[in-house]
Amino acid sequence: MLKSEDKADIDAKAQALAQAAQKMGERMYADAQAKAQAGQAQGGEPQQAAGGEAKKDDGNVVDAEFTEVKDKKTGS
Repeated sequence: MLKSEDKADIDAKAQALAQAAQKMGERMYADAQAKAQAGQAQGGEPQQAAGGEAKKDDGNVVDAEFTEVKDKKTGS
């Protein structure tokens, strides 16, 4: 339930929330960049993907195309 129905008040609070979220995102990004640079400076481990797993260099990847063929059966 809303505590206020004043559109201007709601818009102002939404704007303040968006600004706070943006600052938090900027800080998280800067921290991640600093950690990545520190890892590179130490000759560290490979960069991590967005999911948190280290990227793998899989040399056995084969790019292929396929066509799905469905059996046509006639019923009698």
